[in-house]
Amino acid sequence: DFDAVVRCIHNDFERSVFKSHPELKKIRNELLYSGCLSAFMTGSGATIAGIAPSRKKGEAICDKINHKAIIAESL
Repeated sequence: DFDAVVRCIHNDFERSVFKSHPELKKIRNELLYSGCLSAFMTGSGATIAGIAPSRKKGEAICDKINHKAIIAESL
């Protein structure tokens, strides 16, 4: 269930990491405002990932943000 997975994604480290590195929170919010259904910090903060409803929408989001982005799809 794609929608249920999107609603459940979270990272407990975000609260403490975002306090020390607010630029990561800004990137996460930029992904959300640009159209991602969810955006979250991976692991302990190496990457901020966003989930788009389609590859086409993901490509449009990448065009909007001012950060290095890689599009990946699940199989």
